[in-house]
Amino acid sequence: SGVLPAAGDNVVFGSTAVLKACTWDFGGLPVATLTVEADYQGVLTWASNLSSVTGRFDMRGGTFAMTGVELKLGGDLVQTGGVFQVFNGTVTAGGMGTSWSVSSAAVFNHVNVESGATVSLSSLTVGGNLTVQTNAGLTLPAGSVVRTRGQLVQIGTVTASGSELVFQGAAPQTAPTT
Repeated sequence: SGVLPAAGDNVVFGSTAVLKACTWDFGGLPVATLTVEADYQGVLTWASNLSSVTGRFDMRGGTFAMTGVELKLGGDLVQTGGVFQVFNGTVTAGGMGTSWSVSSAAVFNHVNVESGATVSLSSLTVGGNLTVQTNAGLTLPAGSVVRTRGQLVQIGTVTASGSELVFQGAAPQTAPTT
């Protein structure tokens, strides 16, 4: 509590300051894991464009918000509680073989699967663009529903067997065919 994180740290927001808000603005700081515990009731605002979570992000409580920056995740994203308010910025999947499991109420502004990354994504609403870069893969497991209000930019591979990819916006859609 009250100690600044260092590169490679496992960062936990928990019961020591349950209502204390935090604005994350550390500039290029990669942390190993990020956990927001169920008893944390504050707001964690991600405001650092060059920081990243190289491993797992566990969202169990509190509120996670973003300014117009990028959050790069190298590991799994698991939400079992709390609220995502990611109305600005971009969340980027940067790891291979990762899985994102979030509440069906979660809305992320933009989602990017970067080159070389593969992610399996449960239900999610993307308020802006969903981008799958060259040499990247997005898998929607059976029963998943992913909604995008912006454009699907599919340069890499999207696999959606037994799932739904719903286009809710007015943006024109272009997807490669094989």
